[in-house]
Amino acid sequence: MNIATAEIRFSTLRSGAGPMTWGQEYMWNLVRKRSPDDAGLNLGVILNVPEGTGLPDVLRAIQRLIECHDSLRTIYRGSAGGERMQLVLGTGQLVAVIKDSSTEDPNGVAREMLEQLTGVRFEVEHELPIRVGIVSSRGRPLFVVLALSHMATDAHGLGLLIDRLYQWPTLHPAEWQALQQAALETSNSGLAVSRRSLRHWSYELERFSPFFAGIEFRAESPRYWVGRLVAPAIPAALAGISRRFKVTRASVALAAVSVGLAHYTGKNSFSILVHSANRFTPEAACVVAQYSQEVPLRIDTDPTSFKKTVMALNREATRAYTHARCSPEDIAKLCERMAAERDSELDLAASLNIVSQAATGRERTADIDDLPLEELETTSRYEVVDARDHDWAKFYMVFDMNGSINMMVDTTIFKSSDMEGFLRGVQRVLVRVAQGDDDIADIEHFPTCGGRLKA
Repeated sequence: MNIATAEIRFSTLRSGAGPMTWGQEYMWNLVRKRSPDDAGLNLGVILNVPEGTGLPDVLRAIQRLIECHDSLRTIYRGSAGGERMQLVLGTGQLVAVIKDSSTEDPNGVAREMLEQLTGVRFEVEHELPIRVGIVSSRGRPLFVVLALSHMATDAHGLGLLIDRLYQWPTLHPAEWQALQQAALETSNSGLAVSRRSLRHWSYELERFSPFFAGIEFRAESPRYWVGRLVAPAIPAALAGISRRFKVTRASVALAAVSVGLAHYTGKNSFSILVHSANRFTPEAACVVAQYSQEVPLRIDTDPTSFKKTVMALNREATRAYTHARCSPEDIAKLCERMAAERDSELDLAASLNIVSQAATGRERTADIDDLPLEELETTSRYEVVDARDHDWAKFYMVFDMNGSINMMVDTTIFKSSDMEGFLRGVQRVLVRVAQGDDDIADIEHFPTCGGRLKA
């Protein structure tokens, strides 16, 4: 395989420095918590290059993408005194790696390149938060592979980047970027938003009870396991239930996972951290930056009815999402104060992130995508992604509404042997409800840790 490189130089009048946004600071803290094993936070995507597009145009498109989005040319600094800064560069360069796949499967080469580019942590203090690879065949570019630091953007912003890469000839810089967002957050109106969110945090933490409270197994070796269920039935099931109950697809996904946790623990009520995209204003909806933050959510499941569960969660989650914009430093102070008052540490080590990940060039497969839901369910596959001795959380799930669920568990609160059954149980809930069955009291597949749902 021939490997070459190409230099991409960018130059723009937009540069500057300022404090990190709340979303950036949240991710900065998370990266530091997971360091040096934070490469798993990186985002990546494989994009098809339109036929007839040459390498010079691909390179110009990437150059334009970087010039129009401050977050792609920003580095980040932190001081011992707690100061967190973002520095937007006006000029610089990036080296793209080009691999020729003339003698190999180009799809395989692209997947391997994605793993390589996303598998190494970003040194965000001095490295641009974007890496670029190009897969070609006989001189024609076939795929663009992008890897991004989560400091640069979240899943919403990645979707915007994908759309805009294909629109590069007419692309112009957005007026609202991360520096403007940081200025808003330090203004009087921004501080008022933070205070309202802190009141919500305080209320939820007063009644916070993690789902794993009271569960304790002997740790396995390795202690932390990561599993993934690729489930083609999920998108259609979510869409059908969403239309039926007039709630968001994210609320349907949240309800299905909540039902699973209720079955596993035997608890109808518990708390978890959920991720909010924080894209509630026109400006925020259009900017490529890291906006998402966590917020506590109290979950109450009805052991007999999925409809009642999802309707209640849709209301509660919407309220929680609107109170996620807040200074991470103020949240940390609040948690310290409340822990001191309780004389016990708040255990916030479980979180759920429901996303709609950007498309990766997957072509529709008619013989799979057109199957009935029950048959689609049989095409799902489970795999163990990783097993390790150290991690930062006890439970972490990324539920991609486009058809996959990734779950990390600490085996002191969730057995690795239960992971596949749990994820397949979540899928079973969705398929069953999408087919019109609202009864969730007895779902096949679900493992339990000793408890059963209490009516």
